[in-house]
Amino acid sequence: MKSISLNITKAASFLAEGAVKAYEPKVKAAQEALENGTCEGNDFLGWLHLPSSITPEFLGKRQEEPYYPLRR
Repeated sequence: MKSISLNITKAASFLAEGAVKAYEPKVKAAQEALENGTCEGNDFLGWLHLPSSITPEFLGKRQEEPYYPLRR
């Protein structure tokens, strides 16, 4: 799985020194809660493992089926 990175170089001019670093423990705790499924709303975390749970067979079936857009 790819990592998310945050480039704050342009925001550094108006952020207090250490402002982003102060959020590190909260971000790590939130990530851990998401990965462990222990956070509030954990019954809506299907998207978290979706990329790794899609099989080639599933994709093949989707490509064989006709496409019906929701809006016309």
